Order: sequence, then C-alpha cells, then structure tokens
Amino acid sequence: IYLRSGDVFSPKPEPHYAQPPWAFYEKVLEFKPWSRVEIVAEDRGNPSYEPILGWCRERDIPVDVLGANLEDAVHAVFRSTHLISARGTFIPSLLFLTDDTKEVFLFHDEKSPLMGGANLSLWRVTDKDGGYVASVMARNWANTEAQRTLMLDYPADSLSEIVRMP
Repeated sequence: IYLRSGDVFSPKPEPHYAQPPWAFYEKVLEFKPWSRVEIVAEDRGNPSYEPILGWCRERDIPVDVLGANLEDAVHAVFRSTHLISARGTFIPSLLFLTDDTKEVFLFHDEKSPLMGGANLSLWRVTDKDGGYVASVMARNWANTEAQRTLMLDYPADSLSEIVRMP
C-alpha cells in the first residue's frame, strides 16, 4: 500500500493531491485474502495509516512499514505484485519504468497515460455518491480538520465496487 503523506499533510498542501478515504483502502484489503501487507509511506502523517495497521493486526496479517527514504520506496514498489496506490505522480512514474506484472488499485482517478504497460491490471474504486470528491478532491484540498476527519469517516457504501479498468 503506497500512502502519500509528507507535504500533502503540511499546513499549506498542494490542493490537487487530496488522498483517498480509509474506506477505499479497507475495500481493497477486503477484496482478497492477503498473506502480508507492506505500507510504503514517508511518515505516519496520512490519517489512513493507523486504520490500515489496525485492520491488518486484527486479522493477524503481518505488516511491514517501508519507504522512509526514496530508495526503499522505489524498491518496494518495483518488487510488488499488488499495489494499492495513493493519489499522485510517484506510482504512475514508477509503473512507466517497469514491464512487471502487477495488479494496481486506484481511487477515483482515470488511468494515467504513464500506466500503459501490457502487464498491468488496473482496478478502480470511485466515489459513487460524489460527496468525498466534492469535499476534498475538487482542487480544494487544504488539509483541514474536517477534511482529515472525512478521510476516516466517509462510508464504504458511498464507494463503488472494485471494477477492472479497460
């Protein structure tokens, strides 16, 4: 699981990089029986970080935390076979550089032109009700307390099922 953190959760974040709600990660975690989970994150700043850890621990799924530096993050992404992606340019850029077989799970975004590898299987969850996207993903991400709370509290039933992208 690649979690965007760092600058996105600073006092003056880039308004285009709101991150998926916890319910997205939970939906993908429940999609398959996982034997192990790796969290790739710069730090613990993303509100979904702790819920992901808790979800895995409640199910006795081993969790490794990686990505404190760029080299570790790149290595983890390249060797992954399944990737739950945060929003940003990091993952699409790395996927452009590999022909490895991977299943990639995205939240709401359209397929990036960089994600063109024949060996990529892309899956997507969307905000079917639109409330999350309107509140935090309409170029209006400001890292407010209300937005961070919505990241944790947005209901899973407001999201679509996981659908394979063409």
